[in-house]
Amino acid sequence: MPTKVEPAPRRRHRRRNIALALFVVLAASAITAWNFSWWSPAEYTPAATIAPKGTPLTPAGHDARVSLLDDSPYILHIEPTPDQQRQGALLFFGSRHTKDPDHPQQAALQRAWTGFRPTVALVEGRMSFFVGTARQGIQVFGEGAAVYSLAKQANIPLFTLEPPLEIEIAALDEIGDRKQVAIFRFLSGFMSAKRGGQVSDFKINRLLSKRAAPLTDALPDIPALDNYFAAQFPQFKEWRDLPEQALWPGRTDTWLNQMATQSNQARDAHFTRTMLDLVARGERVLAIAGRSHTINLEPVLWTSMQPATRGQFSSRRPWEARTD
Repeated sequence: MPTKVEPAPRRRHRRRNIALALFVVLAASAITAWNFSWWSPAEYTPAATIAPKGTPLTPAGHDARVSLLDDSPYILHIEPTPDQQRQGALLFFGSRHTKDPDHPQQAALQRAWTGFRPTVALVEGRMSFFVGTARQGIQVFGEGAAVYSLAKQANIPLFTLEPPLEIEIAALDEIGDRKQVAIFRFLSGFMSAKRGGQVSDFKINRLLSKRAAPLTDALPDIPALDNYFAAQFPQFKEWRDLPEQALWPGRTDTWLNQMATQSNQARDAHFTRTMLDLVARGERVLAIAGRSHTINLEPVLWTSMQPATRGQFSSRRPWEARTD
């Protein structure tokens, strides 16, 4: 019996249906990917006229205040006085660095966001392209990703607190050569990645290519990194086991600490001017950064925003009864 051939019009109709179904699936996938995509927050350039008042805390002053706090985040909430109707407000959420989406500070951040009702958000760090949920974003980028997600849901502007990279690099160049700057930037990224668990060799090589390669060709791979670190820091067994304190600012143990101090000073200056500029424009600014930044910059932000009052979300200040 001869094979029955399907009529050409029917074949063409079936092909169109298959093509349409594929298009719908691809379009739905693209929309889903877009809805769950993360992009690097834009940089913000504060006006040259912004001139902060007051002085940040010294390392000793910072440590003295931290010694009086528990392990909670530290929140600075400043509202304008009634006669300052054209001035905005600031909620600076000093977080504990974590990549745990179930950390208790996530609930505190959500309460502050809901009650403060920001019109613009600022995050520490530059992040990078990523596709995933808010929980997955926190597991990759840390607590700043929670603010990224909240800003996206609220459809308000989001910027990074970070200065242009060339400003930070120029500050680091004052402490050491480009190879030292490169390893400092690599180790800073490695420490952040390690908070999320063990860091694979693949991730390490990505960090080298992103943070070291643009500055020097002397650290092309892990063996080169091993050799350079061993020569620079014979007192440490291995860079993978380096304690976070080795990159803490305010200390003078090694040039890594000195670079951390220099980097923080350059970054803090930009953080401060960015927040003050947006507040001066009448925005309700919610910013998130590590707790040390909030504590260090509180005297400058408080002085610069006067006359003002402390808002309902401000943390307890146990040093107020002291003379320091």
